[in-house]
Amino acid sequence: MKTLISLMAGMLVLAGCAPIPVNLSGSEALVNRPAQKQMDYKFVIINRAEDVQRDYKMFGASTFPLSKNLVVKPQDTLVNDLKKYFTNVTDRADNHRRIVARIDKADAYWVNPGVNTVPLVGLFTAGTSNYPFVFDLSITFEVEENGKVVSSWPFTQKVEIPDGYSQSDKGMRDSYQRLIAKYRQTMFDAITDEFIPRYLSTSPISIPVVKN
Repeated sequence: MKTLISLMAGMLVLAGCAPIPVNLSGSEALVNRPAQKQMDYKFVIINRAEDVQRDYKMFGASTFPLSKNLVVKPQDTLVNDLKKYFTNVTDRADNHRRIVARIDKADAYWVNPGVNTVPLVGLFTAGTSNYPFVFDLSITFEVEENGKVVSSWPFTQKVEIPDGYSQSDKGMRDSYQRLIAKYRQTMFDAITDEFIPRYLSTSPISIPVVKN
């Protein structure tokens, strides 16, 4: 039981530690992809996602938000990634044709499975330090022409690495780098292979003429 109590105390201390910087440049190439042709759209982001809260349970899986441990929040990384990517593929200054990314959820957290807090069972798993790291995303990409939505594409994905390490700054840093790399690969592959070829037009838009 002492071992179990020590494990629980360690998790609570870590959740309240000072934020750490994480270098994510190792996977930036997954975002900064060269475009074959810039398309005639303006890109806009509307971020409606709320910060995920810590959900600690004595008996049951507990979630710990990664934003509490990081200098740059996962939501900010997501927004910056989207801006960088669409800067490479879009080129328009006005609003006649737009891509609007509506971010509804961007929850990044690590999970302590409930089995680690169950008496007796927890005694045998107290030495376990690998936990799932998750980036739960829900984004709707809307395509507008002349102020009207002509199509929309939802991206809903719970990106996960099952073997994250949360008990030290180095472990947290390495795990978060792997999580971000996996999210970047997953989401920007989908945007490149599905959203752009299926939903966007490479032809110039016909702008309506307003008569006096």
